[in-house]
Amino acid sequence: MKLAKAEITKLTGQLEQRVEERTRALEAANEELRREIARREQVEEDLRRQKEILQTIFDHMPVMINFGDRNYQVHLVNREWEKTLGWSLEEIRRNNVDILVENYPDPKYREQVRDFVINSKGEWADFKTRVRDGRIIDTSWAMLHLPDGTSIGIGQDITRRQRAEEALRDSEERFRELAENIRDMFWVKTPDFKRALYLSPVYENLTGVSRQDRYRHRDYQPFLEMIVPEDRESMAEVMRQGTGEEFHIEFRIRRPDGSVRWIRDRGFPIRDESGTICRMGGVAEDITDRKEAEDRLKASSEQLRALSASLQSARETEAARIAHQIHDELGGIPTGLRWELESLEKMIHQAGDEGQRKVMRDKLAAMIGLTDTTINVVRRIASELRPSILDDLGLLEAIEWQTQQFQGRTGIQCHCDCALHSIPLGDQQSTAVFRIVQEALTNILRHAQATSVGVAMKEEDETFILTVTDNGRGITQSETVSRNSLGLLGMQERAHLIGGRVDIAGLKGTGTTLRVRVPLGGGAR
Repeated sequence: MKLAKAEITKLTGQLEQRVEERTRALEAANEELRREIARREQVEEDLRRQKEILQTIFDHMPVMINFGDRNYQVHLVNREWEKTLGWSLEEIRRNNVDILVENYPDPKYREQVRDFVINSKGEWADFKTRVRDGRIIDTSWAMLHLPDGTSIGIGQDITRRQRAEEALRDSEERFRELAENIRDMFWVKTPDFKRALYLSPVYENLTGVSRQDRYRHRDYQPFLEMIVPEDRESMAEVMRQGTGEEFHIEFRIRRPDGSVRWIRDRGFPIRDESGTICRMGGVAEDITDRKEAEDRLKASSEQLRALSASLQSARETEAARIAHQIHDELGGIPTGLRWELESLEKMIHQAGDEGQRKVMRDKLAAMIGLTDTTINVVRRIASELRPSILDDLGLLEAIEWQTQQFQGRTGIQCHCDCALHSIPLGDQQSTAVFRIVQEALTNILRHAQATSVGVAMKEEDETFILTVTDNGRGITQSETVSRNSLGLLGMQERAHLIGGRVDIAGLKGTGTTLRVRVPLGGGAR
């Protein structure tokens, strides 16, 4: 009995030990199971999050994405696909829509699309696609094929891009037509002028150099070498500065055949959207014909001025000759006649009959008066043709005499101020200055409504300066440049012929100032 109890006790202990072991094992298994469940829940949560992320990406990608089979039966699409084409996946399934037929109604064109769907290997292709509202848009598609037969279509609406590219092509074509058909040369260069980015075809006719040769250059030195040495530095300065400012410049180039052409180049900066200068553009014009015409006109003008000077000189010479003849020859005859009349008067005084003598004396007095008048007229004409005082005493005295004559004849007060003891001008210069003073006084009498005139002469910086001022109404700017102001034009031309110039200015209600400047020592041109 005691043995049985001991055995039972032993068995009970073993059983309890086994139960404890099994309990511990079950607890460990349960812990492992809980951890496995937690891992599975975490994996499921990660998968859910990844699915949400992928779904969000799928729905919000700015390209169209669809999943389908090789027959273009669509099983899954993203929002961009639905937004662009106008069909929802639910509508397609509910109404059993053949989307390939809807997007590409033309059978032949649809076969091209179907062939692309089946045989594409990831390359992109462009198609004209009809959307649900009937519009035709430009799309670009790439197809990917998975091993299980699933086809993935990736598409873009490229309508805007196509329109922009077409507009760009049209713009480039218009630019090309304009640049290649205008007579002037259009160019585009880098801001430092070293590289030519575009030269219109006129460049080759203008310079005799190939455009391709210029494109190959990475410096502007070869271009500068085409410019004649006298004009090269001015263009080099523009290129060295590279300030990106507008410029106008004229220069000459020597073509390979040795001929020289005049170029007028106008450059301007080209800026990008941020305002940064990214290019320099310009238009170059061949102005050789114009320059040659200007040279011919200048030569013709100089010839006309030389002719005018010659005629003026001849006129002054002829006037002097006529004045001397009138004074010496014609003027002597009335003087002799007057002497004879005076002798006759003396003889009459010695006659007997007093009444007869009185009649003869009256007639003789009238004849003497006429003779005196004739002498004065001859002297005045001779003086106007060529005042002898200009030859005998010089310009200073002649101008003083002229102002006195003007004052006596018109009643306009004249004041002559000269700080010079003598005026170092040649004969032609003195004559021209005297005639300018005469013309100025005449204009004052006719137009100025003045009551006083001042004439001043001085020497300054090796220049003779004569100033005529009045207190009249004041000449206007329009009158100084009017073609009808022949007196002013004549004075300016006289001054030009002796290397000087005439400046005239007026202030309303204050008067007019005329200033003549003649370089000393140069003589007439």
